[in-house]
Amino acid sequence: MTLNSSVNRQNLCYKPFSETPFKEETMLVLSRTVGERITIGDDVQIIITRVAGGRVSIGIDAPISVAVRRNELVPRQPGPSLAQSNATSD
Repeated sequence: MTLNSSVNRQNLCYKPFSETPFKEETMLVLSRTVGERITIGDDVQIIITRVAGGRVSIGIDAPISVAVRRNELVPRQPGPSLAQSNATSD
């Protein structure tokens, strides 16, 4: 697959995104090796720069207008707890 080739998303492997029990969405899961890229939209590229000891280092090439934040730095939105969502799911 070349960098600029389009991908038919129906033919890719999707797996449940189980880390967030409140979402009923799926996540696209891709395998990449060092030096390979993933393009998001027209302007954002994710580059795998290093894999070592269970950690992956990535480079992000995006326009200055695109905010890129580590998830742990993004403020959490208040929402129902797991217990509340289970109690109201009848």
